[in-house]
Amino acid sequence: MPPDKDYYWEKLYPGLDDYSSRINPLTDGPMKNSVRPLNGEAVENQLGGMLGELQNMSKSLGSLKALQEVDFSKAGDQIKTMGNFYSKMNEAMTTLGNSLEDTKAYSEQVSNLKKNLTNLNGVYGNILSSYTKMGGNA
Repeated sequence: MPPDKDYYWEKLYPGLDDYSSRINPLTDGPMKNSVRPLNGEAVENQLGGMLGELQNMSKSLGSLKALQEVDFSKAGDQIKTMGNFYSKMNEAMTTLGNSLEDTKAYSEQVSNLKKNLTNLNGVYGNILSSYTKMGGNA
């Protein structure tokens, strides 16, 4: 009984598990004297792709290294400070909202006072007018 497979190369090279199949991963064309000529363009394309992947991996590792060097020891303090800032901001907004309500109430009271003064002035004018008509001196 053969051992269990721990890798599946036939997925990368279809036909690998078939003894009689022809596999040409980097070759092209017929075999000449039992030697397969390498297709330079295919090899170059594959190597170019691998080089690009290696460059991307290098950039990713560089980014990870930069993150490793960042000092996060004060991040907790900064988060607490931001939390306090937002709490104070919320308190200020609540106070401002209450102030607006107080300002509206004050404005209504001033408006009512103005109406009362206007009415009182009218009554006073009527009294003066009546007094003058009765012959009194103002």
